[in-house]
Amino acid sequence: MAEADVHASAAPIRFRGGLIDRAIGRLERLPSSAALWIIVAGLVLELVAHAASWIAGETPFGEARPELLFPIPFLVFFLILITVLDGVASSAYQEFRVSLDTTFEESERLGTDLNSIPDIPALIAVLFWTLVLNGVGQDAGEPAVTGTILAAFWFLANAALALLIVHTLRQLRQVARLQAMVARVNLLDPGPINAFSRLTAATAAAILSIGVIFAVVGVSQESSIDLGVEAMFGGIAAAFFFLPLRGMHSRLVAERGRLLGGANARLQLIVDRIHRMIDADDLARVDELQKAQASLLAERDLYLHLSTWPWSTITFRGLASAVMLPIFIGIVLRLLTHVI
Repeated sequence: MAEADVHASAAPIRFRGGLIDRAIGRLERLPSSAALWIIVAGLVLELVAHAASWIAGETPFGEARPELLFPIPFLVFFLILITVLDGVASSAYQEFRVSLDTTFEESERLGTDLNSIPDIPALIAVLFWTLVLNGVGQDAGEPAVTGTILAAFWFLANAALALLIVHTLRQLRQVARLQAMVARVNLLDPGPINAFSRLTAATAAAILSIGVIFAVVGVSQESSIDLGVEAMFGGIAAAFFFLPLRGMHSRLVAERGRLLGGANARLQLIVDRIHRMIDADDLARVDELQKAQASLLAERDLYLHLSTWPWSTITFRGLASAVMLPIFIGIVLRLLTHVI
């Protein structure tokens, strides 16, 4: 275990298996942050696309074409979310892994699975999502070169969203699996138990941020997104925060019940002894037993106040406030559109 503890404090796990995993792994190993390189790549794509449109004579030289500016920010945003969630997951796992009774090699494999996007499910998701969103953001009236580039950009943006969906669902499923592998929970040491709430909260925040984007974009278009859709994003965010942690919550409730049962059983023994001594008019050790009783009462009170939720109060309050964000922004934007 000593060797595992030493390795647990090392850098986050970066080994990747499939093509997508290796591509993201190389991106995360680049100097500086992965987000910066994704933004740079997005700017390069925008420049190349506009250059092609200028050369083809479909856009005046040096003039920006709004259609080409729209899909790349989505592509960049979805890819950044994947790398950010990977970073949060790796950090949370380093704190959580001390709770696992596994070998170092098995622990490393579990950490790798946490951030993995298998190629086959990813390909299926990309193809399915592309069919679902076929034609979204595309305009049949665009010139040949610009239309082709625009179709390619929207395909990449939709593919990145599909990868984000697969990544998120697999990651949250792995969180639930890892928490089920904990041999014994410790209510008095909540750090490892609460570690994954940072990841589920970050995932919920990512869902909310997408909801905010849809709210902002919907107001600027003729068919505004209904408030029910924004409320749906809030509901999905809340579900993604809580559902992966519900198994650990049940275990914490059971553990607190076990501790309370033990304290109550000992307290009953002390009370019975005091009663027998009083009945026998033998009060020599009553003071000692009353001190033991007070100690057990304090212990029981401690257990009663231990939280059985696998997250800190600060994390939960922050998420509860953020869940209302897309709904609030949608309401404000709609009010502004009616006033202006």
